Amino acid sequence: MANKKRRRRRSKPLRWLPRARWKRRLLGAATLGVVGGSLWLWSLYQSVDEFLASRGPGPIRIYADAAILRPGVSLEGSRLIARLRRLGYEETSAAPARQGEFHLSRQRIDLVIRAFADVGGEHAAQGVRLEMAGGFIQEIRRSSDGREIDEASLEPELLGTYSGGVLGERKALTLDAFPRHVVSAVLAAEDARFATHPGVDPLGLLRAVWVNLRGAAVRQGGSTITQQLAKNLFLSPRRTFTRKLNEALLALILEARMTKEQILEAYLNTVYLGRSDSIGIYGVAQGARAFFAKEPRDLTIAEAATIAGLIHAPNLDSPLRHPDRARTRRDQILALMAGNSWISGWELEAARREPLRLDERSNQPLEAPFFVDEVLRRVARMGYDTSAVRGLAVYTTLDLEVQHAAERALSGGLDRLERSYRRLTKPADPLEGAIVALECRTGYVRGLAGGRDFGRSQFNRVSRSKRQPGSAFKPFVYLAAIDDTDAVITPATVLRDEPIHIRTGRDDWSPENYDGRYLGEVTVRKAIEDSRNVPTVELAQRVGLSRITSLAESAGLGDIPPLPAIALGSVEVSLIDLVGAYTVFPALGTVVRPALIRGVVASDGTVLYRDRIRAKRVATAAASYVTSHLLEGVVEEGTGEAVRRLGITRAVAGKTGTTNDAKDAWFVGYSPDLIAGIWVGFDDGTPVGLTGAKAALPVWVAFMHEVLPALPDRPFEIPGGVVFRDVDRHTGLLANWACPESVREAFLAGTEPVTTCDGQRVEAEPRPRQRVLKWFERLFHGR
Repeated sequence: MANKKRRRRRSKPLRWLPRARWKRRLLGAATLGVVGGSLWLWSLYQSVDEFLASRGPGPIRIYADAAILRPGVSLEGSRLIARLRRLGYEETSAAPARQGEFHLSRQRIDLVIRAFADVGGEHAAQGVRLEMAGGFIQEIRRSSDGREIDEASLEPELLGTYSGGVLGERKALTLDAFPRHVVSAVLAAEDARFATHPGVDPLGLLRAVWVNLRGAAVRQGGSTITQQLAKNLFLSPRRTFTRKLNEALLALILEARMTKEQILEAYLNTVYLGRSDSIGIYGVAQGARAFFAKEPRDLTIAEAATIAGLIHAPNLDSPLRHPDRARTRRDQILALMAGNSWISGWELEAARREPLRLDERSNQPLEAPFFVDEVLRRVARMGYDTSAVRGLAVYTTLDLEVQHAAERALSGGLDRLERSYRRLTKPADPLEGAIVALECRTGYVRGLAGGRDFGRSQFNRVSRSKRQPGSAFKPFVYLAAIDDTDAVITPATVLRDEPIHIRTGRDDWSPENYDGRYLGEVTVRKAIEDSRNVPTVELAQRVGLSRITSLAESAGLGDIPPLPAIALGSVEVSLIDLVGAYTVFPALGTVVRPALIRGVVASDGTVLYRDRIRAKRVATAAASYVTSHLLEGVVEEGTGEAVRRLGITRAVAGKTGTTNDAKDAWFVGYSPDLIAGIWVGFDDGTPVGLTGAKAALPVWVAFMHEVLPALPDRPFEIPGGVVFRDVDRHTGLLANWACPESVREAFLAGTEPVTTCDGQRVEAEPRPRQRVLKWFERLFHGR
């Protein structure tokens, strides 16, 4: 018995040991759960805190350039009032008192410009008065003290956003900008108890389950607007238990940190409403523009209900794809609005009778889609992962008014060509085109359209397509020749226009003129104005192909093989590179590299990238001007004479381009301030059968008609080292009474002719050595 008792006493600790370990394990698990849960809640809290600190969802945001107001700017040409309305400025009947207001009178515009930030830093709000005369800004004065200032800048406009691999647009509006019936429609569709629940609505969840079970279909969701906002801002769309739990916790945190008004405003600005073609539509404001081409304040009750009905199933209920389903869903929302007494009975009936009428202009929900897409490519090349990075602000060079003019000119021009030439209508592979416009001095891209319809094809024909430029390349042949002091080529130099044979390897090449005729002898001016091939090839042979390729490569046209055919534009180039190379003419020998991005700023305000104007001198100013003067002749009396016939009276110059078999049609032209290039053709290389003058030039003219009024009306700058003489059109000799057909010609000083067309020698000015002149040109222009 004693032994049994001893065995029991020894076994007692062994029996209780496992229980003690179980308690410690339970306590440890509980501790880990509390710590893990706390860290989990803290991470969710931090996400909300970061959102509140940044006051936005944090996608990559792409902005247009700020509009700068200066004396001399045309009110109509700059479309200032349209810009103000697009930026959300409100017109007042008296002097404006708050940021974002303006007052328009006959001789002045008073406005209070909002504070904003861009790559240049913070810009304070300021009130200004624009004194007007004849439709132009005469003076700009500060409202506070009446002091005259040189310029004032409006805040940059948001072009679009990129987040999670989706390109879209989110233009945030304040809650006051949404009318009551728009807000009521959204609440009726998604969360009628929004004003009373704490972020999660158990009753709403149970009701949704019951309705879905009765209808044998998912027509209502249990998530509140706050939960949906949490999902849109912080979570993935995957339906998992963990995501739903995070969604509910985030909703409770949002309700604790934000007012109901702030939550509703954020939701209305970020809710996903489907896609229009390839572009995501975010926010009620963008939905109003995408489907009805309206601002939210202009939506009818029926239109507001249509948009609200999209939220649950944006693609299934899209009025673009399924108008019948959209109308059924709209009527359900209208009934819910009436059931909550948010609209009256007669408003309900009137809204139900309203047809589902989409606006044809609403197919493009994103501003400048080709431009924005190209900007994102360049941001990625800077080293940023655009599919993951958040919060970047990308400030671009785009002028939205120039962009709109470019899009209208391109689409209108291609439509006119198809109406005029029925053979160009190919539904499977429609006629395409591209346009890009640069500021001559800076190279800033002010407008870009890489095709007629981004929704149908996202291929950017401005930057990613390389085609032969044809005769649009010829100005570089003439510039290389005129800038060669050894060759002494002038606009009056006579070239041979007769059959020519050039040995290329084992073959002979015999270029022909476009019209199949030969004129015998022509001046350099005649050769380029009429775009004659044979004289251009002869000139290239005289100057040397290596000189031409060196100039073209320095101008940014890539690697060019020294083959005789390059004189006629046989090398393939992109439109943006060709237009960038053309800056050598208005910029007087300096090529300015095209730029789309002015700067990139992180979410904390740190400037990550700031663009600098990248210019390179590739020719003398005098030779560049003389060549540009020849290109003025192209639009006066040459292949581009339709520019004048179609109504452009400003100082402009340019060159047409047509490739073999008329597969590609080009026109590149410029004023002293803006240069634009047009390409028209088929993606598959089918011949257009039209010259650059017929197909591309009218697009350029339509574009310039819209944008030139906003630019200064001034002549091209004439650099030093240029002299003018009246010469005979046919012989290039000095004109007199015996040669009535004369032209005012530009020459490098010392290269002007000294003999009249009747054989008389004229005493020339002292003729300086051209090499010395060129040395001074390089010294003072930094070549």
